[in-house]
Formats: sequence, C-alpha cells, structure tokens
Amino acid sequence: MADDPPSEAAETPPGNARRLDTAMGIVPGGAKDGRATSEVRGIAGEAAPSTFALTTAVDIALVRAAATTVEPPQQMNGTAELNVTYLRAATGPAQVACTVVGQTSTMRLVEFTVADAGGELARGRSTYAVRTVRPR
Repeated sequence: MADDPPSEAAETPPGNARRLDTAMGIVPGGAKDGRATSEVRGIAGEAAPSTFALTTAVDIALVRAAATTVEPPQQMNGTAELNVTYLRAATGPAQVACTVVGQTSTMRLVEFTVADAGGELARGRSTYAVRTVRPR
C-alpha cells in the first residue's frame, strides 16, 4: 500500500459540521506495512489534546495499521479490544505510532505509543478483528 495522504470524505457535510478527526485535532499520517502514525493537536485554543482525542487518534491509527495487512478474502471487522495506559497528561501536540506485532486469520495484534515533546505519555495494545468472506 502506498504511503498516500489521507483521503477526504466523498461529500463534505453542510454548514459547520466537520469530520470527527478534524474536529478533534487529529491529523492522520502515513500507513504502510503494518504501521501507521497520526498527530494530535490541541483544539479551540487548548495547548494540548485531551485524553479522549488521544484515544480516538490511537483507534484511528491502529485501524489504518491493521488495514495494511488485510487482503481478500479477508475484510476488516472492528476493534475488539483497546487498552491505553496513560503515564501522564499531554503537554502539547502528540504523535501516535502503531505497529502490527502479530496476526492470525481472525485478528491483528497492534502495539502503540503516544508521545509529545516531553517524551512518551501513553502506550498500549489492541486486538483488531478480521473476518474471512467465503464465496457463496
């Protein structure tokens, strides 16, 4: 899979409605070979992102990392488990780095770290479910 910039939604919502990731200050990075990154910025004048924004960014990045390892007849199914251990609060923009560290025909095991200018602030792992679609 190419290291392409994130794709935009096919249709922009009317009015002031925005995509969740944009509204939360999440900027997806590259995704390739079982790895994905993103940046999380503070929003609405906040100096640092909230833990809710960080956790959302982790989930988005881990799905993108897992997706780079899924090939037909497999299909993405959903985040089965997500465990984030926060070591401290973010003090500024943060970077999320996810890596698929194990896989079977039905799951992907993803480990991740979250860091800001002060160093690592969270780490964890997730299990992402994959299903195999059989021809009818």
